Amino acid sequence: MSSVVEKISPKKTPYSSYILVVANLIPLFGVLFLSWNLQHIMLIYWAESAIVGFYNVIRMIVISPTQSIFLVPFFCFHFGMFMFVHLMFINTLTSFPGIFTNSTPKFRPLLGIENIKNLLLPVTALLISHGISLFINFFKQQEYKTRTIKEQMFIPYKRIVIMHLTLLFGAFIIIPTGQPMLLIALMTVIKTALDVIAHLHEHSAQAKPLISKLQSSK
Repeated sequence: MSSVVEKISPKKTPYSSYILVVANLIPLFGVLFLSWNLQHIMLIYWAESAIVGFYNVIRMIVISPTQSIFLVPFFCFHFGMFMFVHLMFINTLTSFPGIFTNSTPKFRPLLGIENIKNLLLPVTALLISHGISLFINFFKQQEYKTRTIKEQMFIPYKRIVIMHLTLLFGAFIIIPTGQPMLLIALMTVIKTALDVIAHLHEHSAQAKPLISKLQSSK
């Protein structure tokens, strides 16, 4: 039985954390070398929230296919409203003159073709990163045995709320300074660090009940 405990121990499978860091390096690279601005970064992390919500729906269905019939639509509506309000907030920030351009601002759809092109690579990387985390932590480490569907439904909010409060606080500091590249880069580094800490805390905390159960059954 001890071999089983070692197998599911989060200390033995840190790969998802490393992949998460790599995925988060793409926005940093974009800021430093591709002239991505604050709008690009906030849109990337907004899209990451949608990815987290998508994978959470999968987790809910696996935990309880029956209860998910009722709770998944509720989660999608509630989480969708959160996503909509956040997107409108980003859109409001972009409406201020001179914030995201050096010239007179022109109306551009927030999710227009230009922004979608910039989003494609980092969002794909984050989609893969969170997908690998789903496989390693949720399925391989059997986290679905440690959670109820109601617990799973609210798990994304802790991580996302902390992340986006950090981003919004950073945005209010960066905007008056004229968006210096180094400040935006620093914000992406802080976001990455908080994201990894939240990732490790979430999965180590969820592994403990199953580990204790297996140890007591030896």
